[in-house]
Amino acid sequence: MSIVVLMETEPLEVPSGGGNWAPGGIRALHAARTDPSVIEDSVPEDPPERTLCGADARAMERHGYQPEQPSATWYPQNLEGWVCARCDAALRNS
Repeated sequence: MSIVVLMETEPLEVPSGGGNWAPGGIRALHAARTDPSVIEDSVPEDPPERTLCGADARAMERHGYQPEQPSATWYPQNLEGWVCARCDAALRNS
């Protein structure tokens, strides 16, 4: 079983009168365990329907980060400010 990093994103902001639009940003980084034995027709990289904190993972975008060594964090260091505290705690307590 492995961990995937999922990004909960802010929606795009499109002005009602036209003009320039601003892309959404990251709201939070979540973690989800992959387990193809319980997710029918899945592959090892597919996340389950819920993150470790219980959020709906289906609407989230997968981040391509993979730790390079066992002691590395589950999330990219440059996005530490967006880490979901509940997902992080769930991983630390497992």
